[in-house]
Amino acid sequence: MATDIPDEKAAPTLREGVDYEVAEDVFGDLIGWCAAQAEAESAKPDPDPAVLQKWEDQATQYVAERKALDPRDRAAVAAAIAKYTPLVRQLYPGRWTDDD
Repeated sequence: MATDIPDEKAAPTLREGVDYEVAEDVFGDLIGWCAAQAEAESAKPDPDPAVLQKWEDQATQYVAERKALDPRDRAAVAAAIAKYTPLVRQLYPGRWTDDD
């Protein structure tokens, strides 16, 4: 069935959508980790501004990468999952399993 939607604006396939959701979850876990680390540093009697800035910068990077991700770009989505899932598994033992 023909549509008037240009190919570059076509909706992602179901598989692309599922993979994109996984990538978003991975980025969400990483952003949450950064926020938790910044909060832990802030709770110290004498928080280190450089440490706080490090976590803010890292979270900002993850937010930008997540925002730039296109669900129709299978290679980029797969690369993000492959790059960051091992880190998330280290940060959150038991949160992600091989069955996920």
